[in-house]
Amino acid sequence: MRCVLMNKNTPVLEAEYNSGVGVFTNIYVLYNMEYAPYHLRNSNSLCVELSEWFKNRGIPSFRDRLDLLMHRLNVHAPSELLDKAFGLSLSD
Repeated sequence: MRCVLMNKNTPVLEAEYNSGVGVFTNIYVLYNMEYAPYHLRNSNSLCVELSEWFKNRGIPSFRDRLDLLMHRLNVHAPSELLDKAFGLSLSD
């Protein structure tokens, strides 16, 4: 899936995300890297770092009632919640 990483209303980059394996496979356009998460700004392996950053945005497995949330959204793993929420912040 081709997607644009945003920082509020500012486009940061356009990339290809493979939800089947949960990684970014290609970076198409860098728009405003000064708005990117700090550790991505000078990365030599941007796809790898972006994939790791995105994965870490997910809900941790120790969150209260995570099993109930997963059941309600019909997902089998916490990592699937990122795809359901389009990578938006999932914190309370």
